[in-house]
Amino acid sequence: MKRTSFILFIPFALFSIVNIVFNLGFENILSLNPFLVQTKSEIWRIFTFPFVDTSFMSIFVLGSTLYLFLPQLSRYFTIFQLSALLFLLILLQGAVQLLGFWGTNISFGGYSSISSFYLVLTILIFPKEKFRDSEFPRISNIQIILLLIAAYLFAGLGSIINGEPSAVIAYLFPMIFGTSIAFLTVLQIYLFRKYFLPKRQARSIAEIAELLSQARESMRQMEMVDETVSETGYQHKRVNEYSYSLSDDPSENENQLNEILDKISAKGQNSLTPDEIHFLSQISKNL
Repeated sequence: MKRTSFILFIPFALFSIVNIVFNLGFENILSLNPFLVQTKSEIWRIFTFPFVDTSFMSIFVLGSTLYLFLPQLSRYFTIFQLSALLFLLILLQGAVQLLGFWGTNISFGGYSSISSFYLVLTILIFPKEKFRDSEFPRISNIQIILLLIAAYLFAGLGSIINGEPSAVIAYLFPMIFGTSIAFLTVLQIYLFRKYFLPKRQARSIAEIAELLSQARESMRQMEMVDETVSETGYQHKRVNEYSYSLSDDPSENENQLNEILDKISAKGQNSLTPDEIHFLSQISKNL
């Protein structure tokens, strides 16, 4: 998923750019206007408002966000989780804008909520991380993100200062909403890890304890066979050749452990491979 999301974003960016340059007015059809939804039942606006933007800076900020930071988030979330978060963000934002500004003639649209959501999520999850690409060897995530946010706010400064209240709300509310949802997402992750995960870990440790004697016995047998070559010339893997090994990242070890436990629950202990037995033996020594 290194740059896939950025590539998928290109058609939407080109669509918005063409709409701006040639003044096609697609924002009048796709943006979320609570008054039009109420009076003309234009329900599609609840789902289409993020897909067209009228600001070059907003397009640039989202493109930069997807290109620079989504690969980092993909180390923490799966592709399915990132897609689900985006889908829920759009649905929730559409519902809140529709109900919160019911009957008002404010047009909401653009990418700012998506940009702010991913940017703030990156800051909260990787607050001290330096940008890894060689183009920016000494710049931290926070520096680049704050620069992008400042650029977006500066580009809309005229609308914020001199615009009507409805224009100010339409410009700032999506950004504030995306930021708030990012904080709520990280809060949920924190609560999950604090209150639910320890129970699952306790269950996992108990299951490992039951398997420990079997795993150690299997390892002893494998080490004995490893010292000799069978008549067919086949030799078992040595300890340092196993594909399953402890990682420096505890979350990676936890994922591997959960996969093995799920496999045991589904297929039984006899389904374990030597690699998986070796991994259980290693992780048991750290309990």
